[in-house]
Amino acid sequence: MASVKKKRKTSRRSRSISGGNLIAIGNRIFVKMLPFILIFVLIGAGVRLIVVFIESSDYFKVHNIRMMQKDHGKSPEEMDIDLDSKKGMNIFSVGLKACEDDIRRTHPEIKDVTVKVVLPDTLEVSYYIREPFCQIDSGYFYLVSYDSVILPKRLMAADPQLPIITGIDISERHLPADRKIHSDALLKGMLLLKDIQESDFSNKRRIIKVNILDPRNPSLFMEDGTRIEIGEYSFRERQKLLTEVLDDLDSKNKKAKIIDLRFDDIVVIPR
Repeated sequence: MASVKKKRKTSRRSRSISGGNLIAIGNRIFVKMLPFILIFVLIGAGVRLIVVFIESSDYFKVHNIRMMQKDHGKSPEEMDIDLDSKKGMNIFSVGLKACEDDIRRTHPEIKDVTVKVVLPDTLEVSYYIREPFCQIDSGYFYLVSYDSVILPKRLMAADPQLPIITGIDISERHLPADRKIHSDALLKGMLLLKDIQESDFSNKRRIIKVNILDPRNPSLFMEDGTRIEIGEYSFRERQKLLTEVLDDLDSKNKKAKIIDLRFDDIVVIPR
């Protein structure tokens, strides 16, 4: 019995000594780690102070809006891009993506717009201008870019420098939000004009209008009023024949009212 009691006392003493050792070890570790803990606390406090400084300092508030046009269209002064509401905001809290989306929505004549931060206080807006490629005659004359976007400026009279596409009805009120026209007829007309502009034909003669009411049977109109029917052929396929017919008419000092290139036997209706 005495032996059992002795063992129990020894066990309690061992546990007591073991617990004391653990506390001592813990204290020693804490003392060693204390400098590192203090360093981390100081770093955290420093970061917080920097964040507070950045958020509250006038040094990082938007003071300047810089426009950077990437092409040679309109000058930046002509573009009414309004980001003045961002002035006075902390430059790091400006939503750059939201700015870009807002510019695209209010300025469909602009494409590939990028807004970025130039420290310490400047927002830089870089962009390209959509240039008109042709115009659609639909009551008003609507200017159309290469990527089929209807530009904001509509005209009462045709722009003499741009070819006209007829046979397509559009309305300012019914344009989609991005003002992009998804029309097979328009695409057909624009491809025809592109082929014409890239051909040798355009160096000597000018086609000013394409009627695309029936995309399978478009009509081309020359500057002198001559109507050219090409059917489902591409302009490239009938260009040589058309040039030969016009050269022959010129040699005879004659003008055609209609030149029909849809068939193997070309039909020429004189004026």
